[in-house]
Amino acid sequence: MEDARPNAEALKLAATESRQNARQLLEQLTAELKELRGGDDLYKQVTGHSSLEKAIDETRRMIACYDRVLEQIDKPEAELVVRRLAWQPRGVAV
Repeated sequence: MEDARPNAEALKLAATESRQNARQLLEQLTAELKELRGGDDLYKQVTGHSSLEKAIDETRRMIACYDRVLEQIDKPEAELVVRRLAWQPRGVAV
């Protein structure tokens, strides 16, 4: 069987970069929400929730997922998951 460490390192690098991007997005969304407080938000008028608040919540969940991946990736049992992810055909969600 092939060594999963190179795949684990690639996944770790990709997850770290994606987490940083999500963190930047969260900061931008939070700043935007502070600027628009009290403004008209049609989405909020219809659903009761601000579209920016929803985007902020989803971004926080995404960051938490990246944190879990990064926490687990160095554990030995993660190798099986990394092998499985590396094997998946393109366009197939795991």
